[in-house]
Amino acid sequence: MKLSDTLALPLDCGGHGRCGRCKVRVSGRLSPLTAAEQSLLSQEEIQAGYRLACQCEIEGPYEITEASATDDAMQICTRFLTPMPTGTYTPQDPLGAAIDVGTTTLAAYWYNLETGTLVAQKAIPNPQRIFGADVISRIEKAGAGQLPQLSACLRQAVLRLLPPHYERLVITGNTVMLYLLCGYDPAPLAMPPFSLDHAFGLRHDAVYFPPCFSAYIGADIATAIWAAGLFSGGQVTAEKPALLLDAGTNGEIIVAAGGRLWGCSAAAGPAFEGSQISRGMPSVPGAICHVHADFSYETIALAPAKGYCGSGILDMTARLLDCGALDAQGLLTSWPNSDLPALTQDDIRQIQLAKAAIAAGCESLLHAAGVTQLDTLYLSGGFGSELNVKSAQRIGLIPPARRVVSLGNGAAYGASLLLLHPEWLDDFCAMRSVFTVVELGNDPRFADAFIQHMTWEDYHGRK
Repeated sequence: MKLSDTLALPLDCGGHGRCGRCKVRVSGRLSPLTAAEQSLLSQEEIQAGYRLACQCEIEGPYEITEASATDDAMQICTRFLTPMPTGTYTPQDPLGAAIDVGTTTLAAYWYNLETGTLVAQKAIPNPQRIFGADVISRIEKAGAGQLPQLSACLRQAVLRLLPPHYERLVITGNTVMLYLLCGYDPAPLAMPPFSLDHAFGLRHDAVYFPPCFSAYIGADIATAIWAAGLFSGGQVTAEKPALLLDAGTNGEIIVAAGGRLWGCSAAAGPAFEGSQISRGMPSVPGAICHVHADFSYETIALAPAKGYCGSGILDMTARLLDCGALDAQGLLTSWPNSDLPALTQDDIRQIQLAKAAIAAGCESLLHAAGVTQLDTLYLSGGFGSELNVKSAQRIGLIPPARRVVSLGNGAAYGASLLLLHPEWLDDFCAMRSVFTVVELGNDPRFADAFIQHMTWEDYHGRK
């Protein structure tokens, strides 16, 4: 048995010994240090008795004296909810809730259904983070016999977010999260042909689950499409070509054009979420969130700098390109004269891979939809809401558009609209009839575009 099996620690890398964030100071009868521990722990830490909980096997009596991992997820929750005025409610008020079951955070918005007033909002960490930070890790754990635990802990978390009484609920989330919430086996979502045997888009008593379109284009994207105003009244309402991007670990991309919707998912990895970056971290106090042209910077909560969150990673990469410290092929030739934490060549490669996946996904989807000139780009999700658009354009992450609009938590906003207007549900489900899923793995254009976007060149060809 590994130490991580006995502790409720976040396992950002799914317990594969890659992130180094499950450090525990422990003594006793334990397995020898693994290669991952020798790589990720300093000699001082090793001498002090630190181990990685996901790598350390228990072989006899042991004692834990310190767990260095902090609950970053709880701090993220304090920043997750967009500040909104809230009201009060009484036991007689008709209440409903829109709940966004995110991979990292669960957020709930309570409304008075009669007046449409927001009366409360809550957010808590997704307790499944102890099984891994990403959906693939959780699918692996479900396949290893832990589906009941994954499902139970998520249901308990959702129950904590419910109003004391309610008439209606709308629960949105990515396909894997909804599978796990309902106790469905997610294994088909992770292997060819990536079949979707539960597409949702259904009501169960007072609860409505919006539709999912594929294994990695879920209900959260469906409600974000609604929030962006790209679909209404049973038809696509975008008069000019528009693109919706949620650039998370699985970058979901939607194009609206010519009365239809096209969607794909580009596996960008967790680089823009701070994982697998040597000085990367979540969006918590001390994370560098913005880097300016003169290399001055801002941190979350004005706390001393500890590392970079996603928006800071994006800005820093753009600044390195601007000053010539990073060449067009991704070689980090120098580091600017500043007190900013240094990124490594391997960090740059991880950022390069994530950027190429998103950019190539956008290009492939625009080509599939026959779009040559984009009018509006909508950004949804935590990273999309925080990023500097000019930096994103500088490194070639996003395509050029006449205007860029940030939706914030578009998934939750769209779910709230459906909660308050249940008469729209039939129209909403009609979204499937105009939706085309583009599988990038079968698209030869994506492979070519991915290689092209591995260079640090923006969409205007500037290096």
